[in-house]
Amino acid sequence: MSPIIRPAETGDLAQMVALITEERKDLTARQPVFWRPAQDAPAATKKYFQYLLRQQTTFGFVAEEDGKVVGFAIGYDMTPPPVYDPGGPTVMIDDWVVPPRDDRAHVLGALYHAVEGAARSAGAKQVVCVAVTHDADKQKFLKTHDLANVAAWWAKPL
Repeated sequence: MSPIIRPAETGDLAQMVALITEERKDLTARQPVFWRPAQDAPAATKKYFQYLLRQQTTFGFVAEEDGKVVGFAIGYDMTPPPVYDPGGPTVMIDDWVVPPRDDRAHVLGALYHAVEGAARSAGAKQVVCVAVTHDADKQKFLKTHDLANVAAWWAKPL
């Protein structure tokens, strides 16, 4: 059964925060310094997501099965630095979470396309999508859907 993709609502926040909290545990295990969560990370995340979802230039979607959120993606307006000119608004997809499951790639794709479609309809000229290095499903999806890897962050604890 494929999940239903629909706009995210404030009533989804608790489930969205739970999903990203679990993902962050994996990130922290891989890079404990860079991804170290703040003490109040779940509360801060909920407040931040709540703020984003109230913005006219945010495109948030959830994947839902049997009344439960099983993934989400949030795209928001990002002003590119003045040295870049993509020809119009840019939408950043930073929080894009689907836990491991058999059809994960399909759900990731459906969420991505929902955000991209909404951004395109709103006049965005570019999408920038974050995917951590070890997330093979996201990396594969982005590579096969005409997104270019334009930068990489490298980190070293000091």
